[in-house]
Amino acid sequence: MRTGVNNSSLSVLDHINYNLTMKSKSLSNTNRFLSRAKLRTEQVLTSVASSTAIETGQSIADVKAKIIHHRSVKYSALKQS
Repeated sequence: MRTGVNNSSLSVLDHINYNLTMKSKSLSNTNRFLSRAKLRTEQVLTSVASSTAIETGQSIADVKAKIIHHRSVKYSALKQS
């Protein structure tokens, strides 16, 4: 089982092919867990809230609520302008 790729074993053509392929496809299009917009948004929200909660000592639910509130205030202000 290979855990990594030895860069010296890849040809220049392999590197070019890899870079072209990866740059032409976004992660949200290639990852089946991110392809559905509503689920993706919820998962990103949970990830950000979890990381923030770890850093700040707050609960994930509190951080999520603040993000959702901030997002709704921001969008309502944009709609009014």
